[in-house]
Order: sequence, then C-alpha cells, then structure tokens
Amino acid sequence: MKNRSDKAVAKFWNQFIDILRNQGIKEESARWYVMRAEHYLAAFPDQRLVDHSASDLTEYLQELGRKNS
Repeated sequence: MKNRSDKAVAKFWNQFIDILRNQGIKEESARWYVMRAEHYLAAFPDQRLVDHSASDLTEYLQELGRKNS
C-alpha cells in the first residue's frame, strides 16, 4: 500500500495531467510536459513547489536554453 506522501504525489500528477487536458494538450504530449516538470522539480530538491516563484522558473528555462544552444 502506498503511504500518504506517495498518494499525494500521484494525486498531484493526476491533477496536473487533467489541467493539461483541459488546456487542449494532447494525451501523447502530456507525458512530455510531465517529464519537463519533473526535471524542473529535480533541479530544486530542497525547495517545495509552493515556494517557487515565476522568476525561479524563468531563470531555470533561461539556463536550460543556454545549455541547449
């Protein structure tokens, strides 16, 4: 049986995927969004998602763009 934390994580990702669908994101593309979100979260292992700011995401994407260009 999953512990409470595992259930909360699964619920979060299910809700994330539901939001993607509601925004018109195709099912096959949703996994790409989930993978990118997981990579973003992994870059900040000591910071809770609720504590992230728009500038955190912007800086992450800018750095990612520099690495990939």
